[in-house]
Amino acid sequence: MSDVSAAEGGGPFEEQRQVYDLLSQETRHLILQFILGHPEHLPSLDELAYMMPKNKAAIRDQLEVLGDNDIIECYRPPPNGEARDLPSQFYGLTEHGVEILYEYNYLRGLPVARALYD
Repeated sequence: MSDVSAAEGGGPFEEQRQVYDLLSQETRHLILQFILGHPEHLPSLDELAYMMPKNKAAIRDQLEVLGDNDIIECYRPPPNGEARDLPSQFYGLTEHGVEILYEYNYLRGLPVARALYD
């Protein structure tokens, strides 16, 4: 890597710093932990709001940040006329998100995250 590209990109560790910043923000960190701990790995916004000491707007904002960075994705099951007042959106990891969490050792906390739900 040349000095020019390192300076433009912020150095050889800039990508790692950005990922750590992304994953270490408190609300995003909690979201990821609760997604990992959820029995289906697909909590709804209501479930996340129940488990976290944050309001839905703050959670939604951080879900959007994680989605914009291809860490999580919003999953919408097919419409069901009998499922009134039930959540219609669930949040889960993308394939890229699983790779990032594996690379940065977030998956080692999976047993602890599962214990929170149990």
